[in-house]
Amino acid sequence: MKTTILSTTLSAIMLLFATACTNEHNEDSDLTPENKQVQFKLNFTDYGEDQEFEGTRASFSKNEVKKQMVDLGNGILAEVTVQRDTTKTTETASAATRAMENGHYTILAYQGGTCKGEIKGQVYYGTFTPDPGTKDRFRLPHGIYTFVCFNDKVTRSGDQLTITRDNAEKAMIGITKNYNINTDTPMEVSFTMKHVGARMRIKLTAYMNISTATKASIADAAGDVPTIATYDLTTDSYTYSNGSTSTGNYTFNTSGGQSVGTYYPLANKTSLGYQYFLPTTDGAKLKLTFTDGSIYGRNMAGASLILNPSPSLNMVQNGSYLVNVKLLYHFLYLFSDGTTGLITESTYGGGTKIPVGVVLSQSKRMAIALKNANNDDDCEWCYSTNWSLAEQKSVSRTNNFAALCNMENGYEETWNASASTDGVTVKGDTPDFQAFYAAGHYDPGTPVSGSLVGKKWYLPAMGEWKYVYSALGLINRPTITSDYQATEQWPSGSLVNAAFNLVGGTDLHGYNSGIGGTNAPAPNMWYWSSSEYSYYSDQAGYIWMGWSAITFHYNNRGGKRGSPNRGWVRPFIRY
Repeated sequence: MKTTILSTTLSAIMLLFATACTNEHNEDSDLTPENKQVQFKLNFTDYGEDQEFEGTRASFSKNEVKKQMVDLGNGILAEVTVQRDTTKTTETASAATRAMENGHYTILAYQGGTCKGEIKGQVYYGTFTPDPGTKDRFRLPHGIYTFVCFNDKVTRSGDQLTITRDNAEKAMIGITKNYNINTDTPMEVSFTMKHVGARMRIKLTAYMNISTATKASIADAAGDVPTIATYDLTTDSYTYSNGSTSTGNYTFNTSGGQSVGTYYPLANKTSLGYQYFLPTTDGAKLKLTFTDGSIYGRNMAGASLILNPSPSLNMVQNGSYLVNVKLLYHFLYLFSDGTTGLITESTYGGGTKIPVGVVLSQSKRMAIALKNANNDDDCEWCYSTNWSLAEQKSVSRTNNFAALCNMENGYEETWNASASTDGVTVKGDTPDFQAFYAAGHYDPGTPVSGSLVGKKWYLPAMGEWKYVYSALGLINRPTITSDYQATEQWPSGSLVNAAFNLVGGTDLHGYNSGIGGTNAPAPNMWYWSSSEYSYYSDQAGYIWMGWSAITFHYNNRGGKRGSPNRGWVRPFIRY
């Protein structure tokens, strides 16, 4: 808060008014500055510093957050949070001070609903100069007064002060009530000058970098927002006239903000400026529309949402609001009842359903678990006591790496005895095959019902991991022709992790979270597949999950804890 003491050019440091007393002095005599002085002090309040208006504590007085989940209709969801914006005016302190102090001001004295005096003048760097031909002082008898100060963005007509939305940004009013003039000695009247309007800006957040071309507009949704505010000086109350108002535009910084990176899961850009509104503006009557830009490969132009969080957003005088629009890709989830749907149907998005997996393919009815099996710890493919370098375990073993990466028989390898070389072993029920057993006995943490009853989790084959790449990386499934290993880049490891952590799951790689088990080789994660490979010995295919890519490779099938021959298990299910 900036404090300014106004001084007149006539009295050097004081803006004066004279009091008329019930004594032997003539009430109409000239009173000299030396014996009848009152100093006016103006305290300028920045946006958001004080959310109280007329003694009523409004919402958002603290950094309260109000949430809303919206389907934008273009394959993108928006999680909208509205909170108090604590950012100070972006100008330098000295420039901001000058902008608020300099200008034309009017000071009124009211008593019993009647105006008793008026002073007008120009403020220039803290010095008050009365308008030519006007009074530089009040003549007021002892008593209780209300003093009102306002700048030239406020229009006075008799006992009413009017502010239009066009002037909401700069209009300022200060009111000092119940001021008792009961002495002839110097006195001080302090005004807390507040902006009449409220301001709002937009912050975009996403799990991929935000296009520098992104633009948006804000407009009234139905022509029913406050366009004129009227303050009645006699009743000390505001009334508002609603109607249609002009559209405001938001652009976003082409530089600055935050880009996604190995340790920064979210990118963000904040609008370069604010839009200004009158008090009582209801967010539910404002429509935010994207006019340019793209995210997750989807065009954002034309996507829109009504700012309607719960509880509602009602703007207050001098309020400052930050609308954070978190853009989410519309991942499809498998719920505990066997149905599928968006996050908005889940308990994490305002719905009632409990997610147990992320859908990778609707046509194959295949989903990946939200968390790692084996208590989120690494394990061997099979115990070292149960295999040798020359011992084959799967009838589907191949020495062709491209063929290995096309296998999609994880369920059969886990649950069909015919997939084992002895024709008897069901790996999903055999603890010696630790990775298979962990996948087959995975507990999603909630009872299942509907079509999921009787369905089994399994250790995915190498080719089934390709669906993770396409469904979560938003890129077509790769065609692998390599004879050794294949690394496929994806645009954002943050997006991959988001599919899981948005609904309480475990990240696939540990760059952004450090999770992945007590023995995780964070930030990278190795995941077993059910596919067996023969190169110079019998080995197993595995997936290396990194920030920027997924690598298809193979490794020895066992080893001691902490050895490179151990991996993690992320079960799949055919629902």
